[in-house]
Amino acid sequence: MKNFLKKCFRIALRVVVVTLSFTIDIKVKADVLFDTVKGQIEVEKAGSLVTVADKTKMLEPLDVETFNRSLAKFSMNSIFLGLGEKTLVGCLDSPKIDFSWGTIFVSVPSAGLNSKEKKAGSGNGWFSVRTPQAEIGTSGGEFIAVVKDRKTTIHVVSGNVEMKDRSSGESQSLRAGYSDWMAGLNSNGAHVKGRPEAIDFDWVMAQTKTLSRFSVYEYQNRYDHLKPLW
Repeated sequence: MKNFLKKCFRIALRVVVVTLSFTIDIKVKADVLFDTVKGQIEVEKAGSLVTVADKTKMLEPLDVETFNRSLAKFSMNSIFLGLGEKTLVGCLDSPKIDFSWGTIFVSVPSAGLNSKEKKAGSGNGWFSVRTPQAEIGTSGGEFIAVVKDRKTTIHVVSGNVEMKDRSSGESQSLRAGYSDWMAGLNSNGAHVKGRPEAIDFDWVMAQTKTLSRFSVYEYQNRYDHLKPLW
């Protein structure tokens, strides 16, 4: 009887260890599939530069940097990211990324993240982009973020997006069709903030056309639908 109990304990312990390892693996890794690679980009993984092309599949963590006249489009499980030229993004720990500089288009499905990402502790499908000034998050929507000259600017294309000050922790919500920004620290130790205002429609749609993966037909439908609303 004693040997039988010991055997059962060992089996149970093994199951716990395997389950824990699987959970930890999910927490720190996501499938990264490059849809489009154009011009000069660098992907750094484990301290080495890796060559990527269209349809290349990798696992995070990794850093992606684009240079002049280049772009990269890829998905992290269910999240799509389009990187414009002169952009650096660190895909380190799903469901979030570090965005150092440049321009990105982010699309998060409104239904939330897939089952792996939910197991990774993302709650109702929350995805966040951390910049030097702010943390930008959404549980479903599309936005364009720009980090330039020590300033973070976001333009919400669809859904609701939260912009949180990394210094003070204060946050505000933005809905589709609006833009806001956050810059350097003020005397109170919080970042200087702008005020929500209507987006520059033509600029936002031009960026969406370049950085998204919409077909020409899908893009034109979206343009025609949003033009009278914004």
